[in-house]
Amino acid sequence: MKSKLYFLHIHKVGGNSLVKVLRKGYGENEILPVGLWREIIALPREEIMRYRFFSGHFGTGLYSLLKEEPPTVTLLRDPFERAVSQILYWQRITAKNVQKRVWNQGVLSLKKLAPAILTGSDLEEALSSPLVRAYLQDYQARSLGIPLNLEPWLGKDPQGVNFHELLSDQEKGQDLSRVRVVALAKERIDKCLAVGLTERMGDSIRLFCKRVGTHPPFLTPMENSHPLRAKRPFLSYREGKNLSQESIKTLDELVAGDLEVYQYARQKFEKEMVSLGRTFSSFPLEPREAPRPVVVSLYAATRLQEKYEGLLYRVGHRGWKETAEEVSSRWNKWFWIKRETLLTEFHAPRIPLYFFHIHKTGGMSLSKILKALYRKEDRIGFRDWQQLLKIPQEQLEKCLCFDGHFATGLYSLRDERDLRSVTFLRDPFERTVSNLRFWQYTIPEGVQKGIRPAGMLKDLSALLTAGLSLREALEDPFIVDLFRNYQTRMLGTPIDFKQIQEKEKVKYPFPFLLLEQSRGISEEELFERAKERLRKMAVIGFTEEMGEGVAQVCRLLGVAPPEILPEENINAARKSVRERYRGREEFSGEVEEIIDNITVYDRRLYQYAKALGKH
Repeated sequence: MKSKLYFLHIHKVGGNSLVKVLRKGYGENEILPVGLWREIIALPREEIMRYRFFSGHFGTGLYSLLKEEPPTVTLLRDPFERAVSQILYWQRITAKNVQKRVWNQGVLSLKKLAPAILTGSDLEEALSSPLVRAYLQDYQARSLGIPLNLEPWLGKDPQGVNFHELLSDQEKGQDLSRVRVVALAKERIDKCLAVGLTERMGDSIRLFCKRVGTHPPFLTPMENSHPLRAKRPFLSYREGKNLSQESIKTLDELVAGDLEVYQYARQKFEKEMVSLGRTFSSFPLEPREAPRPVVVSLYAATRLQEKYEGLLYRVGHRGWKETAEEVSSRWNKWFWIKRETLLTEFHAPRIPLYFFHIHKTGGMSLSKILKALYRKEDRIGFRDWQQLLKIPQEQLEKCLCFDGHFATGLYSLRDERDLRSVTFLRDPFERTVSNLRFWQYTIPEGVQKGIRPAGMLKDLSALLTAGLSLREALEDPFIVDLFRNYQTRMLGTPIDFKQIQEKEKVKYPFPFLLLEQSRGISEEELFERAKERLRKMAVIGFTEEMGEGVAQVCRLLGVAPPEILPEENINAARKSVRERYRGREEFSGEVEEIIDNITVYDRRLYQYAKALGKH
């Protein structure tokens, strides 16, 4: 990031999750180290001005300490939910400090609230305090709309004045009415580089990252969230049982101005999201707002059931309630519960894509996502290369997504200029051992069934016996040839499926076809061809950074990445091969040396791919 950035942080909107993402674009010496107004006024103005990333509860006051206003982003939250969350936070903090009989500088300004919010454990009594109500009233609108001047406070002791009181003093001093504050807040929203919503945190983070020119994280951080939030993502205080209707009415009146600002920001947010493209693995619409049949993931359906107490709203003008089973039985009119993801025909990508799937690189995780995204009729899913040859050419021409161990052979059936190709590479040592072990445990059954052709594989019965040590397996010269620079040969070996179709049908796994097709081509030439192939790739991912690679592919397709990465065919130990085998007798330095010797070009290609920067 080159420009300065200010995250105007409003209390209890989930801003710490956003800060965690945005600050990664700046060095530690570029980030303002304080986040409260009493802390920033203790710094010299010259020091404040040299920072590039600002985040804190300063409202519009930061602008008075800089030469010019930096690009600003902010988060807003449903006003009712934010107000209740604020009260609960005050109760936790003050109760803790009263019990310790110590008020540190961080919460000293809240000491005056203690009598108001400690008179009882419920929200009802807290709301009976005029001071609490004054602090809650239109807090988001006032944080955005009240012009603050912090310059006169520089170098002075705030003497326990909290930010709420500072806002009130400035509001009275400038004689601002509620209507005027709301109008100023809307003007501030229009000036912001981006405005997000707490209820759409994942999409908000993706929007912010797009606007500031950085990559969004694969998983949405959840900082300082309610303990129940992980179990009930749609946790709602309004729907809880702790507030009477009278208290709900009181709070609604207190935050009426906030609600107007929030709705204004939400309209802007929705327009921004439309400009960014489709969303994936999230539920963007309330059930009553759904304009057409919607496909909902099993996970999203579960969250909806929790929110609506086990019932889903039927999409109809009467808003009748039905159980998930009843809804599922009428998917063509209402909700359709499907295992993979949230998807409608409208959301299905139309970009022709080829996932150049290399064995044992973790690609099944991406395959699962592609299966969810593309319509069944538009996708030729993960399958054997011989099955691909049986598909009519007309169907191949219409297909939008290819996913399998086809290597360059697919390009002989479909013009590669029409496809956006993506691939994943893996640390060569890790991939080789993983592939070898995978074969030992899965192929013996195929050998026993007679799939192995006579004379092609020699005698691999010893290799294909589960439990054989790595050293014993690598004693077979044929196995050494089979695994030698495998990723380089996958990418660099020219394969013509049309010629193979004309020959006698053969039945053997793709690695053996690859070995046969690459004979007679020098390793140096294969390496150069593999580099050329990588340069043509739209995305190059890495197994060790699977989340970021999948996110890049999703962005290529115009969809947001899923919130949870599907992990397929992953070893339960979740450790690298070297870590899992370290200390074992079979894992000697000699074994490492053999594998390193047969993956020389793979290691060079792996480093070359890293340098290309397509990940």
